[in-house]
Amino acid sequence: MKQFFESNPRLDNNATKALVSILQLRDNEWLPQLFAAHLLSRYDEFDSELMEPLLWAAIEVQNPSVNKDFLMPCLNAIRAEAVIDWLVETFANAGQVHRIGISSLVYWLTGYSVDPFELRQRKKDGIEVDEWLASHAIDATKLKNVIAEAARVTDNLVERYHYRLALAEMPELFPDVPDCATALTERIAGNSEYEELLYDRLGWRRSGD
Repeated sequence: MKQFFESNPRLDNNATKALVSILQLRDNEWLPQLFAAHLLSRYDEFDSELMEPLLWAAIEVQNPSVNKDFLMPCLNAIRAEAVIDWLVETFANAGQVHRIGISSLVYWLTGYSVDPFELRQRKKDGIEVDEWLASHAIDATKLKNVIAEAARVTDNLVERYHYRLALAEMPELFPDVPDCATALTERIAGNSEYEELLYDRLGWRRSGD
């Protein structure tokens, strides 16, 4: 990976298309896709053609500790506003599993202190950043708003549980929703619809597996 980066400080069209193809692969291990994402994390800029397959991978990977590996290269190379706008538009047209996947990215968006693209540009332009750093967290309000609206109209407990995780500052929307994974699995036990969504479609492990 280091050797490739040093030999290719800028990604040409062929490399970009190859990485897009790798990111679009789907298998249980996700190793080739993670390799591509980790490679892209080394670049301060790359073609916007890579943003969509990176974000789809972030949405579709079932391991919530791995989805950030696909999100962060986008935040590093592309303005956070563009990433959030894409997520908002995609959420509006997504099915249930993809909506849940998008909501899982809120944690990383709000946990990342600033837009790294803008920070790098400010440093490059010689602009003082200390005061700016203190007040410019990534604004994910637009994404939170569409998730909140979805939370108001769905009665699916599994979906609402994931929205609660994304909207921790809005507990009033979720008075009926379990506050931890154990409570959720206990609550849905025996409900075939919820169990199929949680274990088969979202990839949660059943107790004892």
